[in-house]
Amino acid sequence: MNLANNYIGSQIGKAKPPKLDLPIATVLDFVDKQIPKFVKSYGTSTNKNEKGLTQKLVRLLSTNLNDHFPFFFDKEAMEDESIGNSPSVDIGVITKESISVKLIHYSKGNQFFAFEAKILGVKESYRQKEYLLGYDSKGKPKNCGGIERFKKGIHGRKLNHAGMIGYIIKDDQKYWFNNINAWIDDLALNQSLIWNSNDKLNFTKSFKTYSKYFSQHSRINNTNSIKIFHFWINLN
Repeated sequence: MNLANNYIGSQIGKAKPPKLDLPIATVLDFVDKQIPKFVKSYGTSTNKNEKGLTQKLVRLLSTNLNDHFPFFFDKEAMEDESIGNSPSVDIGVITKESISVKLIHYSKGNQFFAFEAKILGVKESYRQKEYLLGYDSKGKPKNCGGIERFKKGIHGRKLNHAGMIGYIIKDDQKYWFNNINAWIDDLALNQSLIWNSNDKLNFTKSFKTYSKYFSQHSRINNTNSIKIFHFWINLN
């Protein structure tokens, strides 16, 4: 079952499409098929906060996941269960059985994929770039950006693949695609040790209610890059 070819489009820019192992491709394909159902159920809701939307998404994914899939979804999955104040990714994808991804073995009950979710179009101006990186209300850097957390190993430090969910509640896909890539270009000029132009998103495919992108990022204190698959859901 070649899910990878169905997922990665031809308009990928400079990034090379990854060859996906079946467990990763299966997660992406499943989520891909559930997003139209999510939009149909919650797209007209006036309750559009990040945690509420993510909770609804996890419930929908879990409800439609049958016993044949070798994984389940875990909301706010802890990175390190031995530490009470461990960072928690919005959605962890946990194994039901032992699997291998790119020669990395994940035993039963371990996280092998993760999704971080962000609102695209928040009201607070200091949070406008939070899909990429975070600032506090005084404009000081804060490690709360979505892609930033994967790059810094705050989320998914043991993973080579991850996902981002973007809930678009203001403007459109083109606006956010152009702005996020422009922000990365700007960061690359000023913070070259952390960001570079290779961090930019690449367009994959667009539908009426959502669009898909792919990016690949170097990480701090990790020789392996991380591949991120983006689903942007139009909730305007």
